Amino acid sequence: GQVEIYRFSSDHKSLDPFRNIKMHTADSYCVKFKGPDLMAIGSSDSQVSLWSRKQDYTCFRVLNRMEWPIRSLSFSHDEQFLAIGSEDPFIAIEHINSGALVAKIATGKVSKERESKTTGFPINAVAWHPNKHILAFAGSEVDDRTGRATGAIKLFGLC
Repeated sequence: GQVEIYRFSSDHKSLDPFRNIKMHTADSYCVKFKGPDLMAIGSSDSQVSLWSRKQDYTCFRVLNRMEWPIRSLSFSHDEQFLAIGSEDPFIAIEHINSGALVAKIATGKVSKERESKTTGFPINAVAWHPNKHILAFAGSEVDDRTGRATGAIKLFGLC
C-alpha cells in the first residue's frame, strides 16, 4: 500500500529517495499520472485514490465502487474522467472532480452456476484516445465454445 517516490539526482545518473507515502491498506497494483498535478493509485483493496502532486501529495478523493483488485487505470485527455479496470463485471468511468459514476461498461455475463450472479473477466488494460472520449480495453476473456482466450481489444465511445 505504499508508494515510494524517487527523483533523479542532479547529474541524472541515479535515483534519490524523495517520499514514501502510505496510500492504501493493501498492495498498490497500478499508478497513472496526468499532467503536472494529478496521480491515481489502484490497489488490491479495490479502491482508487486520487492525489494532488501540486499540494504536496494530498489525497483528495477515494473511489470505492469496485469489489475486486484494481488492475488498470486511464485518465481521459481532458482530465475529466478516469476509467477503472478490475475483475468486476464492468469497467467504471468516474468523474474526477465529483467522484460520480458516469458510465458502466459491461464486461461480464451471468454465471451458469448462479443465474443471478454476474461474473467478469479480468481487465488488463484500459486506455483513452489521446483527444476523444473513446476508450479501448482488453482483458482475459475466454470464448465459451472453444475455451480459448479471445485476445480481443474492444472500444467504447462516450457521447
